Amino acid sequence: MKCPNLIPALVIADDARLAAQVSCILARPGSYLPVVDGPRIKRPDHAAEVIRRNNAAARVKADSIVFAGLSDDAATAMLCHLPSQQVKRVASPSDVNGLPRVGPPFRASPLVWGRDRIGIGLLKALRAHTSIEFTEVASPIESLPSKSKHLVVCEEGEELSEVIAANYAFALRAGLCLIPDVDKAKSEEMLERFYSLYDERSVSQSEALEQLRDQLLGLCGTLDIPPAGSITFVTGRMPYGFAFSNTPSTHLFKYPDLGLSIINGFAAEQPRTRGVNVAVLVDPETTDAPEIAAATKILPQRNIFVRGYRGRRANVTDVSQMVELFPYDLLLIATHCGDAPGYRWTYEFKDSEGLDRRAVLDIAIGVGHSNQHEMVEVTQFMYIHSLDGVDWSDQEKKKSLYIGTAMQDLFDRIREKPRWNPFPRRISHACSARLR
Repeated sequence: MKCPNLIPALVIADDARLAAQVSCILARPGSYLPVVDGPRIKRPDHAAEVIRRNNAAARVKADSIVFAGLSDDAATAMLCHLPSQQVKRVASPSDVNGLPRVGPPFRASPLVWGRDRIGIGLLKALRAHTSIEFTEVASPIESLPSKSKHLVVCEEGEELSEVIAANYAFALRAGLCLIPDVDKAKSEEMLERFYSLYDERSVSQSEALEQLRDQLLGLCGTLDIPPAGSITFVTGRMPYGFAFSNTPSTHLFKYPDLGLSIINGFAAEQPRTRGVNVAVLVDPETTDAPEIAAATKILPQRNIFVRGYRGRRANVTDVSQMVELFPYDLLLIATHCGDAPGYRWTYEFKDSEGLDRRAVLDIAIGVGHSNQHEMVEVTQFMYIHSLDGVDWSDQEKKKSLYIGTAMQDLFDRIREKPRWNPFPRRISHACSARLR
């Protein structure tokens, strides 16, 4: 699948419907129109939010920048870094109509669409070379088939992500399917089941994985995957690709920074750019890793320099330093790096409200060499397993659990009294599974 060219324009939007209407004006078949969300000005790192969008404009070599529904604060912050003569600000559909049309005139009257399922409506309009108008009519429940061998599956819940996914699909001639958003409690429950496979003794791991696969298939429904095709999942936390093991797939997070991620990926593969030249493969060789073996064979055939960390070389220190210092384009870590045993610790204490509490934590540590004499670097991972006998991942039972100051008091006491010993201790693989 060929990487599409980047249109030298950037849409910075906080209004998804305005972004969709601007897309109809600026998008071109076979090219990708970059769309990103506006800077989150209320964040403590708001300056970095602005800089990253400024960098995106530079990467796409934007000669036209459209602010679609940005707040005054966000627009002012962006204008401190962008050439004002290249910026056009739209706050209503009438403003959109004033933008210069790229390419030939529209072929048909505007597509009338509802206020939901924006991604499907936008892709239909782009394919029909027309504009889109949003009204209070009900949007039809449909998907759009692929015109290539690729399918984009986008989870609902973030309207601007649907707009970005539609532009992405249009550039790749891909199909587009929207699937229901999975609420946080459900996604956390399913992820917890993935993480705790090594603790579950009542069913075999293969049976548990099959149950999870069936659940994922039930959540996304039937997908019209092209023969010998591939999928891009634009979703929240759910690993849908696991349910389609026979189809190559990739996963993009719908929030945050979906637009920035796509720009960074496409920009690296544009004509007259360096592209992917250097790859790093990490395989501790604790289990079979067929993906590493395949990459070792395929990547050099494509003139890519490969640096490998295998066996004892794939240790905490060397890999951490490589990630920080080595200028790689592609990093591939073996799917299963083995289990680093940890501990399950139980703490009994009185919180600052005078209540007796019992907290169970999973603890795992990573130990690596350091450059200092007789010193090692230690990283500790802590996962809350339960409080007062209630599983921390059980959202329903937690509704009736009074938490109060318990967790804050617990971690304050651990920091202040590092030698405070919990009881009882037992070796656990749960924490290492969650760490992965």
